Amino acid sequence: MRVHRATTEQLAGLGWIEPNDSDPTGAKSFLARAAAEQLEAHHSKVVLHPAVGHANPRCARAASAKLNSHATTNSAQLWTSLSRCAPFIVVATAQTPVGVDLEALQTPDQATDLVTLFHPDDRGALMTLREDHFVHEVTAAWTRKEALLKAWGTGLLRDPAVDAVGTHHHPDQPHGWATLSAPSTIAGQTYYLGLAWRTLS
Repeated sequence: MRVHRATTEQLAGLGWIEPNDSDPTGAKSFLARAAAEQLEAHHSKVVLHPAVGHANPRCARAASAKLNSHATTNSAQLWTSLSRCAPFIVVATAQTPVGVDLEALQTPDQATDLVTLFHPDDRGALMTLREDHFVHEVTAAWTRKEALLKAWGTGLLRDPAVDAVGTHHHPDQPHGWATLSAPSTIAGQTYYLGLAWRTLS
């Protein structure tokens, strides 16, 4: 599995993106380049199959998609996922279904609204936390939930309240799947990255 993070400005500087009206950030070009690198193929040979997309008030996202590369004789395939959270684009590529999500740290009000979408077990555990821990735990849990739903190929078409993901320090791991979330601080802003991938073939 590989995870790449960049800004639109960085990608433009590298000549990696070709923005257009339907993909102004050049995220699909970035995804194709990352997949081609892993497949050791030219990016023009990588086919991005359609993915289910979902809008969010804070960050635009795309669900996981399957990549076929016709640059190799054995038709190598990668599973991919991307997440956009201005100013960043994050893509993950793996040889197993994978999902990725990037979120800026929620404000207390945003976290309070977001937690209502969680599984009752998660909601109960998170609501007992102090406010400073609460916003971090809710953000972390949401990134793992989004990543898992993307890896399953449903995105938010599946009710996020159906599946428990646990807390940051005590995550639930669905059978055959692994998840993790990790924080990073960039230019004074905290972000959480969530990943989910299939562990059983």
